[in-house]
Formats: sequence, C-alpha cells, structure tokens
Amino acid sequence: MVSFDTELYGHWWFEGVEFIKQVIRKFNQYLPEVERLTAGEYITKYPPQEAIQIPESSWGQGGHFYVWQNHLTEWMWPIIHSCEKRMSEIADKYSEIPEDKLLHRALNQLARENLLLQSSDWPFLITTWQAKDYATDRFNEHVDRFSFIADMIENNSIDEGKLAEIESIDNCFSVIDYRVYQSIEEGVIPQQEKKLAPLYQ
Repeated sequence: MVSFDTELYGHWWFEGVEFIKQVIRKFNQYLPEVERLTAGEYITKYPPQEAIQIPESSWGQGGHFYVWQNHLTEWMWPIIHSCEKRMSEIADKYSEIPEDKLLHRALNQLARENLLLQSSDWPFLITTWQAKDYATDRFNEHVDRFSFIADMIENNSIDEGKLAEIESIDNCFSVIDYRVYQSIEEGVIPQQEKKLAPLYQ
C-alpha cells in the first residue's frame, strides 16, 4: 500500500489534480488489477490487526515539528491539550447518544469546535507570519466557543439560540459523532475498542 496526501496536489502543486487524473486513467487502462482506495476504504477492507509505534517525523521544515511547536506557538498547546482532555471527559459521560436532541446537538458541536481549534493551520500561520493575527483570532474564537458549549453541557443549561448561532458559524462535519472522543486504552486501535467499534462500521 502507498498513501498520498491529495490535499497537497491541488494546494501546493496546481497541476497535481490533472496528474492524479491521468494516473488513475493509466491504471484503469494498463493496470486494472491495482486497487485504488481511500484510507477509510482500505481499513474497512483490510482491518488492522495490531498497533505499532511509528517514529516521529513530519512533512514540516526539516522533517520535524518546528513550524507547529516553537516559541511563538508554545502558548497554544496547553490550551489544546486541556480542551482535548475536557472533550474526552464529557464524551465519557455520554457514551450513549442522549435522547435530548438539544444536548446531542451541543455534544456534536463541541466535537466540531475541538477539531477546529486543533487545526494545524493556526500554529503554522503564526510561525510563518503569513496571517499571524488571523490565525491567533481564529484559534481563540474556537477555544471560546468550545469552552462556552462545554460549560452549557456541564451546567445542564443549554441555550438553544446561542447553540444555533454557533452552529451557523461552524457547521462543518455534518455527520460528526462526538463519541469518537471517548477515552480508550493506550496502544489500542479505536476500531478494536469495544465501545468505539460500532462507530467505524
């Protein structure tokens, strides 16, 4: 198996989309036995049997993590880790989807905000100074919205109007399931965790 980050084909190499199209056509014509699958399709067809420890590396400058973790961005990481921990704690309390539809919406929006505040674009843009103020503002906005929703859930006082307003701003990942953030045993593949396995079928 070989995987490609297809986002880079159109982002950093505008001819890349045409290149991929031609590769697929050539495979169809000359090598039809070679399968073309998304990562999700591959995992479904060939379920992993074990977890491995992959050595640290990155596509960032120097093959390391400097563009994301450095003196300009170090303030972000404790916040990200704190939100991640809080997300898991809340998800663990609601291992079953609640019957309360408003609470369910809030849990899913909390998961969206958690993903959005974790975007690698924010520290990248801060480090490169391409859009430092914008990235800082966006990060803080997602953190604020995450905290606001988490407070509403934990205080059992969800304001539907406020939630709808936030949903209208950040409405990506329409089929998100907050339960993927439930805590799991370290080293276990999520698809093999009993409580999470149904989410991956």
